[in-house]
Amino acid sequence: MSITRTMQLAAAGNSGESYWIASSSLNNSGEYTTDTFKVNSQDEVYALRNDRIFVLDTNGDQTSEGAITYSYTTAYWGMALTSADDLYMCATIYDSTDYSAFTISVDPSTFSENWEKKDKRTGYSSYAIGMTTVGTDVYVTGDTYASDVAGTDHLLVKYNSSGTRLAQGTVRNNGGNNFRAYTALYAGGYIWTFGLQKSSTPRISLVRWTRSCNGSAEYTLTHSTNSTVNQSVDHCFACIDKSSSSYMYALYRGYIGSQFVALVLKLNTGDGSVQWAKSISLGSDNLFPSGIDCDSEGNIAIQCRRGSSAISVIKLDSSGSLAWGADVDYLGAADEPFGLAIDSKDNILFGCQLNSRDTIVKIAGDGSVLGSYGNYSITSTSPSVTDETSSFTKAGYSLTTDSVLTSSSGSSFSSGSTSSTMTNVTVL
Repeated sequence: MSITRTMQLAAAGNSGESYWIASSSLNNSGEYTTDTFKVNSQDEVYALRNDRIFVLDTNGDQTSEGAITYSYTTAYWGMALTSADDLYMCATIYDSTDYSAFTISVDPSTFSENWEKKDKRTGYSSYAIGMTTVGTDVYVTGDTYASDVAGTDHLLVKYNSSGTRLAQGTVRNNGGNNFRAYTALYAGGYIWTFGLQKSSTPRISLVRWTRSCNGSAEYTLTHSTNSTVNQSVDHCFACIDKSSSSYMYALYRGYIGSQFVALVLKLNTGDGSVQWAKSISLGSDNLFPSGIDCDSEGNIAIQCRRGSSAISVIKLDSSGSLAWGADVDYLGAADEPFGLAIDSKDNILFGCQLNSRDTIVKIAGDGSVLGSYGNYSITSTSPSVTDETSSFTKAGYSLTTDSVLTSSSGSSFSSGSTSSTMTNVTVL
């Protein structure tokens, strides 16, 4: 898929900055996963759509595109960039028997595969869902079925840049609950995995790992009135606080009252303590969160699908107070979001399907880019933000770390052909 900048936005914000909407001619539908939208050290956008990656420069012009194809059915995809812009992907492969977790090193200039590794728990399925990096090392998280109790365990696998597995571990779930992990962060000197315990009392699950993949603590957060973070909620999102190493943020979907809302939590990177928690709603519409990132001052932006049509971007300051909100829409069509990131100049970039086309949008961090641009519209909204801090109860658990994953080199992936382009760019 190729993307071309179609519209330039004239707006306030950083001097000389270009704001735009870039769309493709195709809709690359794929699994709804967590780590699929990144900004590299040069503020270029990397967007992962199923097995296809495309890269846009700061002006919204596509600079490259690649595809990693596979021999079997995939269940999830994820992507990570190191500080040196090394590119990694993860995938879960079903090989007609069960699922295995794959880590793939990709050359970002040619989109050719450098190496791939398969991790598997003998006799049970293993899932790779999210990724993070520390230096040149990559960590892959997900979950695996446990052999000793009902439910699943968090897993974490560490590889260096040459494909040598340096460490691995799984941590046992509590009481046989469905114990899923969806994304990972390096924060406060630890690897944190974020997920859910799905049980009669659903809980947010945080596992703190050492860099050698030993689980050192597990914390759960239970909301007093939130009856969902439940079986139907399969993803969560997280980011570090770029203004302070002491904090990180998590984004979940919750159900409070009679509607789905966005739940945002500011957490301590040492022990997972809740600094504040907010629920965000927009009228009577359900919100379906799809991305979060933090700017240089500790403010955060989140992305949600609003109802069945508009894409909402909402910004909170570091104390959790509302800064602004905006909806992005294309003629009221059914739209889908697929990720958000903030660049080094605090501009907000996000991916979505608008008019059944994969689309990337870049707007000013101050929310000043509003208006109608052909069939596109960016309009101001007024979300309700409610404090939920006192509604959360934190509990801690001791952990047992097992080393039950076997590793092998794989041959399921190869470089695929690319034939489409993002050729429509609207400058705002």
